[in-house]
Amino acid sequence: MKHLYFFLVLTAVIVSFLHVGNHGRGTQMTERVQAAQVSPVNIPNNHIPDDHSLTGPGQTVRGHQGELTLLARKPVYDAYHLGGVALIINEVKVMHFIPNVSERDFFNSYTTAKEFDFIKIDIEIVNENPKTVQFNPIETIQIGNESISLKDLFGDAGMTGLIEGGETKTGQLCFIKNNDANVDKIEIATSDVVGVNEEILNEAIELEINMGP
Repeated sequence: MKHLYFFLVLTAVIVSFLHVGNHGRGTQMTERVQAAQVSPVNIPNNHIPDDHSLTGPGQTVRGHQGELTLLARKPVYDAYHLGGVALIINEVKVMHFIPNVSERDFFNSYTTAKEFDFIKIDIEIVNENPKTVQFNPIETIQIGNESISLKDLFGDAGMTGLIEGGETKTGQLCFIKNNDANVDKIEIATSDVVGVNEEILNEAIELEINMGP
C-alpha cells in the first residue's frame, strides 16, 4: 500500500510539472519586458560614417562616405519574447545622409535622391531554442502613411533570416525613408518565428516606438 501511495504521488507531481512546462506554448507566446540598459554595439557600415558620437539632434559627422546628421534619437531598451526568440530593441536613430559621389552608385538601387533620411534600429536577437529558426526582426515599418519593407533595407549585418540554436546576433537595421514627413511614431511588424519543419512557433507581432520625449 505504501508503494502504491508513493507511486500515485510521484505520478501527480510529474503530471503537474508537465502541465506547467507546456502552459502558454503556441503561436501567441509574446511578452514585453524592460531590457537591461546597455550601450548599443555599433557595427561599422561601409556605406555610412560611424554615428556613435551622434547623441543630440543637429549633430553632424563626416567621413569618406559622406555627411551624416542626426535628426532624432530614442533609447528604447524593450525586449520581446516570442517563440523562444528574444528580440531586444536598444535604440532608434533618424538621420539625414548626403553621400559622396563614391557611394551614390550603391544607394541608386534604393533611391534616386542625392540625399535622404533613413532610420537605424539597434537590435539584439537571442535564439533560446536548441534548434535553428527563421526570423526577420523587422519585416515592415510604418511611418504615417509610408510603408517601408525589407527591399528598402541596407546594411543588415546578417540580422535577418536563419538564427542557430543558442545564437545571439547584435547589429543594426537601416531603412531608407522616402518622404520628408516628421517621424513621431514608428510601427514595426516582425515576421513569424518559423521552425526547421516550417512550423510557426510564434506568429508575427506588431510593436510601436514613440519617438517623442
